[in-house]
Amino acid sequence: MSLDLSEEDWTRISRGGFNAQSDLEMAAAYGLFKGGEEILQQHLGYSLMHASLTEVITAGMEELAHRRIGLLTANDVVARLDNALATGTGYSLIRFGDGELLTLAQDSVLTSQEVQQAAPWLWLSGVTLPDLAARDQLVDAFIHADLVGVPTSRFMTYGSLFLRIAAYYHWSIDTMALTSSVINYMMFEETNIYQRMLRRHKVLLIGNASESLHTALQADGFSSVVGHIPANGMASIPGVLADSLNYDFDVAFVAAGIPACVICRYLRDRGKVAIDFGHLADGLANKQLTLSVR
Repeated sequence: MSLDLSEEDWTRISRGGFNAQSDLEMAAAYGLFKGGEEILQQHLGYSLMHASLTEVITAGMEELAHRRIGLLTANDVVARLDNALATGTGYSLIRFGDGELLTLAQDSVLTSQEVQQAAPWLWLSGVTLPDLAARDQLVDAFIHADLVGVPTSRFMTYGSLFLRIAAYYHWSIDTMALTSSVINYMMFEETNIYQRMLRRHKVLLIGNASESLHTALQADGFSSVVGHIPANGMASIPGVLADSLNYDFDVAFVAAGIPACVICRYLRDRGKVAIDFGHLADGLANKQLTLSVR
């Protein structure tokens, strides 16, 4: 979100060239100050420092380099998925975006009222607030996941919120397998894992776009999809899991919003490889994206 300010505007404002008559530019200027220079000012106390905020952050990053947590690359993830399929082992790859994180934040690091104010759109992702049961199901899904995609952006409802939630629940994220929350797209762009799965394994599609995705994949020459199951919100999870028992499959592409995390968690326990497929399903279904048969 740019707040109608260009990169040039942000650069100008950060240099002090803001328009004091503009509420938007004044808010942007104070936001930049509160998020950086004011923190440095508090540490300096009654003194000055001949160093820019960037220099201070760079020095701090060098000092705290040992606390960085590496994320698995697309090729790393593919190797793990291939191993799970080769050994017949269940595998849950889930992803936490702002919807999942705000659901987890309910009455933990934020009040339920704060979450409702920040995410009135959350019902579109399958959670009608308040829903503490959904929060607890996501905690369980995280604990039982083999791999979790998390945001690398430190915006307050993305990476920064994940770190606060992880601290609240005492998750040992420095020893857990983590990757990017957009790993579904990274694997699409950087590997041919989806093509190989669709060529060599029985695949079940789950989610609201599953029927149109099934049709699109068939049109593209992929014939190993064994079926599709719609999903609509957290309440649909038991029915989805029950319906999945009617299919013989190895891999599930689950594009069901926030419920996908929970669905993947239970499919893993059945020995299935379950991937939180996300909006990649929509892109493939409407032909904005295409999986070449290779």
